Amino acid sequence: MDTPLWDQLAAPEARQARLTEMAARLPGRRLATAADIANAIGFLIEDDFVAGTVLHAEGGQLLV
Repeated sequence: MDTPLWDQLAAPEARQARLTEMAARLPGRRLATAADIANAIGFLIEDDFVAGTVLHAEGGQLLV
């Protein structure tokens, strides 16, 4: 996910190149947005029957 932390890790050009490279390896070919993570959290909060679950909202990175 593209967050402000990347500003401390790499120069803007290198940062963008790295994020593009990371996205290309994912099945969906894109990085997560804040809305993607919010949707996952909303799902867990909304369903009273879901308990003690770890939801991996990582765009398929665990598959690669």
